[in-house]
Amino acid sequence: MKNRNNRPRRVLEDSYVDSNRGQRFKNEESYDYEEYNNYDNNSFEDYDYPYDSYPRKKAKKNKVFSLNLIVSLVFLTFIWVLGLFYYPTRLLITIIYLSLLLISVFIRLSKKAVLAKIISCILMLVNIGFVGSFIFIYLYADFNLRSTNIDGVRANPNLYKDYSYNIFISGFDNEGSINTASRSDVNILTSVNMKDKKVLLTTIPRDTYLPIALGGQNQYDKLTHAGIYGVESSMKTIEYALKTPVEYYFKINFTSFIDIVDVIGGIDIDNEYEFTAWNGVHFPAGKLHLNGEQALSYVRERKSLSEGDIGRGKHQQQVMMAIADEIASPKNLFRYPKIVRMLKKSIATNIPTRVLFNTAFEYGKSSKFEVEREYVEGYGQRGLPSFAMPNHNLYMYVPYEESLEKVSTNIRNLLNN
Repeated sequence: MKNRNNRPRRVLEDSYVDSNRGQRFKNEESYDYEEYNNYDNNSFEDYDYPYDSYPRKKAKKNKVFSLNLIVSLVFLTFIWVLGLFYYPTRLLITIIYLSLLLISVFIRLSKKAVLAKIISCILMLVNIGFVGSFIFIYLYADFNLRSTNIDGVRANPNLYKDYSYNIFISGFDNEGSINTASRSDVNILTSVNMKDKKVLLTTIPRDTYLPIALGGQNQYDKLTHAGIYGVESSMKTIEYALKTPVEYYFKINFTSFIDIVDVIGGIDIDNEYEFTAWNGVHFPAGKLHLNGEQALSYVRERKSLSEGDIGRGKHQQQVMMAIADEIASPKNLFRYPKIVRMLKKSIATNIPTRVLFNTAFEYGKSSKFEVEREYVEGYGQRGLPSFAMPNHNLYMYVPYEESLEKVSTNIRNLLNN
């Protein structure tokens, strides 16, 4: 017989047995005398009834910590496998995440259980929100930007393991679809060294007289005509002329340039001197905020500039860095989905999402990037043969060999450092 606590009742003591002895004799036929004698002689011991011990309560699992751990491991695995963030930053993020997990453990062990649960839940929600948003934005950008390599140009093997690389910026002189082949009026080679936090912008004027690769059959012509044969022709032409590998390209036209500037909310520049553009837009000296249309007028004008085409090249470099500043700015964080959609529609590039992300992140978090500017120097001449337009008396910009060599040396020094 068991009591309500599920324990076996102990054998009745002698006093209780004696008081009920009469009742026991009434049922002698079924009575166990040997058992009674044991009671009577006080020689019995408590019956050893087998029974189970108290069931132990299972320890409650810390679901909040487990979820935090899973989310954190997913995030850390994601950035390490894809190589997001450069190594020092990636290692620091890993240490911070592991430290936060330890803090959450100590919080759960706190005597103030209610407060500990609240803080742990807050940490969990912040972690899930950040990791989920980060992975979604990256994968969304990667999915959309993969389709923009419309020219099918494969990136050269990167000699500097992503820390240093060249990006060819090509600006086409047409409107509408980026798929339309046209002349390349803007030709800027952007050399990036992420370790030293340096950027070198090298402008090669559109009329520079060079052997045109691929479709140009290595015949001499002005650089702008290389764009007719495709962006890879321009890349190879510059690669041979400056003796440096050109891994990536970024191609835009008039329409996409306007879209880029407008979607980031305009750009801020410091105009060196007053001038009026070819379409009547006036630009006073000083700090200016430009929308897409104004920025396009600013970078296309050359005749009213004291330095002519050289001045136009400087304006193009200036605007390009202003766009980079705005894209990397934290205030445009919530515009990234919109920016990505615009880029998918308006640009062509073979830059991997990982490289774009790492470059934008490092540039955005650092205020110590040193930006240098180069310009291929030369002289103007007419009457030189043109492969694309024979029998035409075209203006050509013949580069000085020493200028090409100087630019080539500066690019190699920046990348190798």
